Amino acid sequence: MRHNLTLLRLFAAGTFLTLLAGSSRTAHAQATENFDFLNKTSSDHANVLMKVGGQSVQVIAGRYLGKLDAAGDGFSNDKAVQMFCTDWTHHIAQGGDSFVTLADRANLSDTLNNTLTNGFYGDGNPFIPGGLGSALTTNDYLTTSNGTFGTPLNTAPTNAERDARAAQIAKLTDSFVNATLNSVVNGFTMDTNEFAAVQVAIWRIAQDGNQGGSDTGTTGNVRFLNGADVSDLVSRVDALESYVSGFTSYAGTAQWIEAQRGATANDHKQDFTYMESPPIPEPAFYQLSALLVLGGLGFRRLRKKV
Repeated sequence: MRHNLTLLRLFAAGTFLTLLAGSSRTAHAQATENFDFLNKTSSDHANVLMKVGGQSVQVIAGRYLGKLDAAGDGFSNDKAVQMFCTDWTHHIAQGGDSFVTLADRANLSDTLNNTLTNGFYGDGNPFIPGGLGSALTTNDYLTTSNGTFGTPLNTAPTNAERDARAAQIAKLTDSFVNATLNSVVNGFTMDTNEFAAVQVAIWRIAQDGNQGGSDTGTTGNVRFLNGADVSDLVSRVDALESYVSGFTSYAGTAQWIEAQRGATANDHKQDFTYMESPPIPEPAFYQLSALLVLGGLGFRRLRKKV
């Protein structure tokens, strides 16, 4: 009987380690999948007029919809996900524009990596992708030709500043990207204009760092075209930036939909971010739980018989 007890212990320990290893997140090869930008949603955006580098630009700011072709079947079995855009500098066509992205994506707040491997930030074998901070350079998002909100970029952020910007954008995404319209989340009423303000805050933090709304106050510099005046947007963006201003790092779950780069880091379509719904525990979790319970019961029975 002691021999059987030893075998049971060895079996339980071996199974536990095997399942635990199989259920943990590991780095994979640089597999890719297609991303399809569907469009804006009908009620989660606002038309916003902003002055950027001296130019007045009308943009649709808010929450968007896209699909990731995880099934590899041309999106027919993939559900649309709600997204924010992390990338003010580049462009994508509304409704059906696609690009190649990583299948094993980085989280926004993952460690930045300046190396481009086959058009994606990251390196290693197996490949480990870099986070959003990787793109916050004068070679990519922060090109001086595009400028920032009102003032052309003069200095590049440090690595610590890039990490902080990525962390704050990750916090905004985690907090609001899947919020129900008109719900109250952390004190913010998520109406149409609030979703637009979250998007503007993300763009501003990526481009300029967290300014607390101080550089949007010029009359006509940033304003809604759908009825809300500039002071409303400024106050909303200011409150959102204050909400995340203390984050210099953040272990968020928002993922970065990074468009594949071309010949240079600046040659790509717009990047986005989304957060998956809470995952359903995988079968290995249930198997592990069942084995631990059964192992515990068996151990108790053996102890009674010894």
